[in-house]
Amino acid sequence: KKIVIEGGRAIGVDITDNAFGRTTRISADREVIVCAGAIDSPKLLMLSGIGPADHLRENGIPVLADSPGVGAHLQDHPEGVIGFETTRPMVRSSTQWWEAGIFTPTVDGLDRPDLMMHYGSVPFDMHTLRQGYPTAENTFCLTPNVTHARSRGTVRLRSCDFRDKPRVDPRYFTDPDGHDLRVMIAGLRKAREIAAAAPLAEWVARELYPGPGTESDAELADYIRRTHNTVYHPAGTVRMGAADDAMSPVDPQLRVKGVEGLRVADASVFPEHTTVNPNITVMLVGERCAELVADAR
Repeated sequence: KKIVIEGGRAIGVDITDNAFGRTTRISADREVIVCAGAIDSPKLLMLSGIGPADHLRENGIPVLADSPGVGAHLQDHPEGVIGFETTRPMVRSSTQWWEAGIFTPTVDGLDRPDLMMHYGSVPFDMHTLRQGYPTAENTFCLTPNVTHARSRGTVRLRSCDFRDKPRVDPRYFTDPDGHDLRVMIAGLRKAREIAAAAPLAEWVARELYPGPGTESDAELADYIRRTHNTVYHPAGTVRMGAADDAMSPVDPQLRVKGVEGLRVADASVFPEHTTVNPNITVMLVGERCAELVADAR
């Protein structure tokens, strides 16, 4: 429900049993560690009075710490998809639907790949079907995604009621220089190259989506905007930064600025997104937080 803060220090949390509506206070002996993820961690901080002052006041929440970076800088790995009908039946008994992946740069001179792609022996047509693209019983797909997207979204409160879901605006493909869309377009073209090469080529009966008639950058961009999805890797909404960086709500020790006894330990503290899936990095953040808490005894 919220973090309990008294005298500028986090002393516990209030939790509510949704089945009975009963609120219980759990007191902290030393510190409160927030690890609700890149969507709900900023929500919990804002409900507790830590966040952009104007936004908190708009929702009737007393401002305990004006922290404009809470809920800002939302980053993700936006993903596209290209699907192919196959010339023969696909294996249906395997649980390894996502069997392979690649990391590759789309331009020369990068110090890390800007494109990741999965191969899946599944249609993955949840968005393309809604847009009128065909599907088939036996298909495979390739799913390019942007590893270091430059677009930034936000997480904001709907109200001061903790039961309301936050407003999440990922703002995919809104970076001013068009980097994210360029990488995704390059990814779709790379996927076609892979599907046209052996051994996959002999499995391809036809391209289902976006289809062979979708060739130009403008056509591919339109397809991407209508059918893209998330890989569910949100990060950066309570980002870690220097002590004097007003847009970084937590310091390098994961401590929330402006409140004593409060840390955040999840993907929300990432200053920049990882190239790969974030799970192992989140585990390392947790390990580091445990060390910091132990050292502070």
